[in-house]
Amino acid sequence: MVGRAVVGALVVISSVALVIPAGCSANADGPPLVGTDLDVSSSTSSGGDAACTTSTPPPPMDPTTLPSCCTAGAAHCVPTADVDPSLASQLAPCTGGYCVPDPFIQNPSLVPATCTAFNGTPGACISVCVPQVQQYLSLLKQGTCNSDERCAPCINPLDDSDTGACDVGKHHCGASDAGDSTAAEGGMCPYTGPPKVDPTSFAECSPACAGSHCVPSALVPPTEQSQLVQCPTAGADAGGDAGLDGYCVPDSFIASGGEGLPPSCTSVAGAEGRCLSTCIPMVAGEQSVLPQATCASTERCAPCFNPAASDPTAPTGACSIACDQPTQAPTILPCPYTGAPLVDPTTFPACSPVCGGAHCLPTALVPASQQSQLATCFGGYCAPDSLIASGGKAVPASCTSVAGAEGRCLSRCLPVVAADVTELPQDTCAADERCAPCFDPTAADPTAPTGACSIACDKPARPPVLLTCPWTGPPVVDPAVFAACSPACSGAHCVPSALVPSSQQSQLAACPGGFCAPDPVTASDDHYVPPTCAPFADPASEGRCQSTCLPSVLQQSSQLVQDVCPSGDLCAPCTDPFKGTSTGACTLACDMPKKPPFTFPLCCDYQGQTQGTCVPKSLVPSGQQANLQQDVCPTNAASYLCVPDEYLPDATTPVSTCTAGLLGKGTCVSKCVSISLGVALSQGTCPSNHDCVPCSLAPAGTPGC
Repeated sequence: MVGRAVVGALVVISSVALVIPAGCSANADGPPLVGTDLDVSSSTSSGGDAACTTSTPPPPMDPTTLPSCCTAGAAHCVPTADVDPSLASQLAPCTGGYCVPDPFIQNPSLVPATCTAFNGTPGACISVCVPQVQQYLSLLKQGTCNSDERCAPCINPLDDSDTGACDVGKHHCGASDAGDSTAAEGGMCPYTGPPKVDPTSFAECSPACAGSHCVPSALVPPTEQSQLVQCPTAGADAGGDAGLDGYCVPDSFIASGGEGLPPSCTSVAGAEGRCLSTCIPMVAGEQSVLPQATCASTERCAPCFNPAASDPTAPTGACSIACDQPTQAPTILPCPYTGAPLVDPTTFPACSPVCGGAHCLPTALVPASQQSQLATCFGGYCAPDSLIASGGKAVPASCTSVAGAEGRCLSRCLPVVAADVTELPQDTCAADERCAPCFDPTAADPTAPTGACSIACDKPARPPVLLTCPWTGPPVVDPAVFAACSPACSGAHCVPSALVPSSQQSQLAACPGGFCAPDPVTASDDHYVPPTCAPFADPASEGRCQSTCLPSVLQQSSQLVQDVCPSGDLCAPCTDPFKGTSTGACTLACDMPKKPPFTFPLCCDYQGQTQGTCVPKSLVPSGQQANLQQDVCPTNAASYLCVPDEYLPDATTPVSTCTAGLLGKGTCVSKCVSISLGVALSQGTCPSNHDCVPCSLAPAGTPGC
């Protein structure tokens, strides 16, 4: 009767994605701050301390006689022949030559004034008309230099290399005049000294991102820009992206020139991790699933290897920044995973509408292939807490499902479970779970896995349950989960309309929201064969015990016997005893009659044709039995009496009326009926073998009167 699959295919969320940025290690394009190519010294050859100039400086010239070439400072276009070749590569080209700052045009041997650059280190005043100075204009300080100059450091603070800024105009072969007699041979990693670059020399990120500043695009290597969020310049309008020319870089990276190592921390599932700024988009995107651990409030602990990834041995990049590298082996999660939560489900909003044991996981953290299996919630999908906490490696508890089939406790928050929540048993599951079968015994293919027992590393332990007919095992559906029939009907419950095949609905009594179905039919999923009984005393008859909740049984209850049937049931014959047609009582599920079709014998022969049927005495009202004859009817246990055809249920021969002369209206009564009125009767207009009985003399209730 129920006739529907209890659970569809289930493939629930398998993992919580934890995407970690590839890292911000030193780039092959060079440090993203003061350039390393500011080498404006003259070409020299080896020799003593005396000048070893390889070329003669160009003669002094009057700048005003040359075309102007720089709007930011005083510089003019000097013909190529009059420019020191060793300086040409550092100057901006102009028509027919190079753009040379005016002081060097007037004095080609000029030594730039000294100044104090980064962190009190020595520097030289270089014109803003020099391309690399212009490139890093926002970073370099003016200090004691002229207004159109900036103090370029002698030593690059990012990698301790000689910039050449302090060798300009010094045509000798000695060591550079960078303040230290020995030039550094490279940067120190990890860098733990004072800030190489003051992060506050840049504008704060806007929109605000604590612990970071907006570094101009020119200072951020192109290969690293995709890992950072753009930040608008001070002049950008508030309504769009116009003016976005910088990137929001964490202060620790700025201060260390990318050579500082993030602090170590303990990440998801106890995995080794590093504290990374939430200003990094990919960290911010997973801020809710990454623990803070011992990190600052503006950081989260990203794992070196993501335990929840499809390949937990693949580096995330969190521990390969600069010269960093992991110190611990990857954490491989066992399955089932029962350790500390990888992600605390309560860090996400509760599902709305409320769904116990589940929280609203952001859309970005739910694989697209699994989203259709989850209920939607504001901004994401409602995922069971056990799957969130285990990264999809939780194996649900085992339970006993429909028809005794093996099952798993699954959250009612899953739409496929919620759709069948009434029919699925709770068994040993939690209040917010139901026991979904590994194989659905009611499905068209009961051997097809539902997916309930293939979550993570789980698999069924028992073979599918195949419903036999008749089914006498555990209930497929507990009828008691449905409302009692209204009006009350013992042994039946109100099954929702959606669970009753349309072809069967006309056979059932309606109830609020459904149809009143007998409990044995509901419990067996229409695999019920009723008990056999004897509808009549004749041993040739055969019937089945049918509920009086069925309208067809209730309507004939006065003609049916209980025999061996339980209370609330009556014995319905397999065939109509008058017509010989099947009643359907013995063809439910896999049932079929065991005896030949049974009909009552015929009687009242008149000229070779029968005009009556032998009816068991038990079915004839006691007040009418004396008027009926046995005729040729059997004298077995049924004690048959011959009943004229016009008096049978659903008679096709109508009762005829007549006129009994002076006695008025009459009715035609078969001569097979024993009737004694003390007066002579005639056929009148009645059919053959019938007498016209005056209604004034006929017994009360005689048909036709």
